[in-house]
Amino acid sequence: KKIVWGKFVNNGQTCIAPDYLFIDALVKDKFIREVRNQTQQLFDSDTAGFENSDSYSRLVNEKHSKRLSTLLQDALDKGAVLEMGGENSSDHKYMEPTLLSNVSSDATIWKEEIFGPLLPLNIYQSAKEIIDHINSQPKPLALYVFTKDRKFADELQQKTSSGSMCINDVVIQYSHPNLPFGGVNESGIGKSHGYYGFQDFSNAKSVIRQRIGLTNASAFYPPFGELKRKIVDFMIKYF
Repeated sequence: KKIVWGKFVNNGQTCIAPDYLFIDALVKDKFIREVRNQTQQLFDSDTAGFENSDSYSRLVNEKHSKRLSTLLQDALDKGAVLEMGGENSSDHKYMEPTLLSNVSSDATIWKEEIFGPLLPLNIYQSAKEIIDHINSQPKPLALYVFTKDRKFADELQQKTSSGSMCINDVVIQYSHPNLPFGGVNESGIGKSHGYYGFQDFSNAKSVIRQRIGLTNASAFYPPFGELKRKIVDFMIKYF
């Protein structure tokens, strides 16, 4: 339910929505069933169709809609399995909540931020597979881990880099007033929220006040005799 809400709210158009999933092979089939079930309950509880639901929004414009349609078709052309959804209309800026499995590693959907209701998933055998994939891509704004295994979560935390990380939930890290929010490298520079935002959006100016007639830099003033050279050499070596 958490993943479905975080992915499909606002039609996936949030910068910290889950972009893709790695699922343990043992829970893949059950997970897919639950995604279908929870998507129905959250966004089409009266079964009138997602296109008629007051709880399911539209894409921001026709250009973005066409881009997502191209991503979907590219994934399907390269062997992806459509597990849920897929219906879309660029004219109406509409795309169903869509779940894809068996997505080829060379599909474009793996290589850019989706920012829409397309959710690709692949299975994994070891934490290393996940870590290697994350580290092969631009650093993400957010990383989500669902597990009861503390060591597994710690390993992903320590061996990857992301703007934020949330364990056993999604999106809520943005709303925490005492946690810094922002990206790393391609996903953003600087942090906002609370004290961290004050620090990043303030211009810290250094000011030093020296006593008249005295300066710590006098040892560096010429002329440079043997004594001053020894002082400079000493400071370079030990400071």
